[in-house]
Amino acid sequence: MGKSEIVFRNRSTFGALVESAPMIAKNVILDPERLTHYFKDYRLFRQVQGTPDLYVRQESTKATLTESNCPRNQIVLAIMGPTSSGKNSAIRMFENQLSEHEYARVRTSTTRKQREDEMEADHDFISRQVFKERRQDHKFIEAIHQHDNWYGTTQKQLEDALKTKAPIIILEVDIFGFTAINKHLREQEIPTVSVFLLPAMPIRDYLQRIYETRAVEFVSRYPKSMAEIKRAPKIVDAFILNPPSKDQNPTHVFNTLMGFLSENVKGI
Repeated sequence: MGKSEIVFRNRSTFGALVESAPMIAKNVILDPERLTHYFKDYRLFRQVQGTPDLYVRQESTKATLTESNCPRNQIVLAIMGPTSSGKNSAIRMFENQLSEHEYARVRTSTTRKQREDEMEADHDFISRQVFKERRQDHKFIEAIHQHDNWYGTTQKQLEDALKTKAPIIILEVDIFGFTAINKHLREQEIPTVSVFLLPAMPIRDYLQRIYETRAVEFVSRYPKSMAEIKRAPKIVDAFILNPPSKDQNPTHVFNTLMGFLSENVKGI
């Protein structure tokens, strides 16, 4: 297994499940202010005035798209979040609101089956054997095994998106694989902005949502999601709150993302 590969087993995330027990007892709402009482790294983030659903890292410095630090004049927007946080819906808004000259999406690989609400262009749906061969050939920048499936991003998939010359490159990536791909992007002098979507709802409701949407994988998905929520403030640049399913507004998430970029990234 290469340095960029992570294998997630249930025991790896059991600690996160135990840690979340007090949160379940109090039915804590999943937002940075309340999570601060359980994970101290959330104290590093502040709510943006005028944008209540956006929290940014207090000490973060603004990135700039200039020829000196980014020859390609592009930025990678890494979108992360736990199970059922609305990542796909938010990314779909880029397709609806922007032209192919304004954005491009990195088509990542997975061995899981295509879902009903997905298109073939969303991911490279491949067999376990093909994924294994690509891993053995060191094609992946990052790869992770979870919920009995493999997920990863190859060098070619990233390069194909960058070749479009679009200023915004959308990358949906697991938070545990982001470190490896971010290191790779830094080496290529391509700035990255990382955003984590939080399902702004009571944790018991969130548990119910996971059970209803991913019942077969619930035992692994819930502790994995809690591990992601715990790790996120150590890594990401910003959090965006996304309300429960019936109230989710991908247009609002899209507008918040674009507003965040316009404020922090020159040229977007």
